[in-house]
This record gives sequence, structure tokens and C-alpha cells, in this order.
Amino acid sequence: MSSGWLVDERRSVQDPELQDIQHALDTPPGMRAARLPTLTLAVRIGELIVHDTHKWFGSANLRLDAIVSHGGGDGKNAQSYYMPRTVRFSGVVDGSSLLATDTRLLIFHGRARHFINISLLLSRETSDSDDLAHLLTDGLGGAELTGAATSLVALTPFAPQAAAVRTALKAASAVGDYAYRVLRTVSEHAIGLYHGSFLQLADDFGLDPGRHPKRGLHQQQDFSFWFEILDETASK
Repeated sequence: MSSGWLVDERRSVQDPELQDIQHALDTPPGMRAARLPTLTLAVRIGELIVHDTHKWFGSANLRLDAIVSHGGGDGKNAQSYYMPRTVRFSGVVDGSSLLATDTRLLIFHGRARHFINISLLLSRETSDSDDLAHLLTDGLGGAELTGAATSLVALTPFAPQAAAVRTALKAASAVGDYAYRVLRTVSEHAIGLYHGSFLQLADDFGLDPGRHPKRGLHQQQDFSFWFEILDETASK
């Protein structure tokens, strides 16, 4: 795809959706919390297959990087709006799942509001490569990430506006794209598997059906995978 992501399901906030968000934000605080609750979400990968490892990476040692951004930060710290995760796999065999049978790999567990944005990247592991969290921390001085972080922090939990939600969703997308480019600097074989977003009001955070795709797997080139989004608010 022209975006560089094999599966790109990012979405923007349309004007009618913006009006719905603003209406929810304009309601009294008690009613607002009922319409826009802060939920505890879990995002888990259920299966991930590389059908031809050496064709893409030239190595059987791989790393999966994920970054999940959301609108449920603290209004002060930009890093409270996104969570990076790096998982390493060794001895990967062509056509086998990176995950054991019935295993779900947790890539995000935290409080979310307004939206959730998910990026998944796979690359060849190198012995001296840092985790994504460290790579992003080192890159906070970059203008692109700094600008995105500023837009996320502007989504204050105390007096948010619908326009800020729209801007923050764009910023969350930019954080995922930035992570992709950062990973390409440490591994030329980095592949952007998935980048998608879900609104709280219009999409229910992707909780219905929760499994993505609803049936089967995302299959692009030599990669197959699926993931799920779960509401774990009640278990807190």
C-alpha cells in the first residue's frame, strides 16, 4: 500500500461524528462519564505467521514491535497517551505461528478514552537493537514526534473539545508512522503489518466484534495474523 502498511485501517473523525463527540462532551459531568467512560482495554495478538521468513528478513530471529495510542492520558505526560511493546522471537520456522497454540500475546493493557490506535511491525532482530520504548525516548527531540506528543497532551481529561479529539487521533497516527521510520533505521527489513484506529462513540473501540478480522486472518503477502480488543473494565 502507498502508506507503507500492509493493512491500513486508520480512520478520520467525520463531521457528524465530531458533532456526536462534542454533544457528549457538552453534557453534565455525570452524564458525560456515562456516555464517554474511560475503559480498561486489552489488545492481544491471537496468531502471527510468517510464511516465508528468509524471503523477507534473511534471518529466523525476529522482533515484533507494537505501539498503541489512545485518548486516555493524564493531560500532562505525552507518554501516558501511548504504550510501546517489543517482543523477540528466535528460531522462527517458515509457515509456523510465532505464538504457541492458544496463546494470546498482550501488547496493550490500560485506560483508554475517545479512541484507540494500533500499530504492529515485524523486523529482523539484531543483537544491538533497543526496545521500541527506548528508541522513541531517544527520539523525543525530533520535531515530528514532539508535535504529535503536544497534540496528544492537548487532549486534557478535564476540559476536552471534540476538535482536540480529531487532532489527537491524527497525532496518534503520526506516532505509529514515526515508530515505523525509527525501526527502519535499526532494521532495513522492518515491515509495517497493521495500522488501524477505532473511535469510542462510533466504533465502540472495536469491541464489537472484538476480533479483527471478525473471521479468519488478515492475509497480506507472506503474513497472516489476527488480534482482539477486550474490555477489562469490570475486572479492575
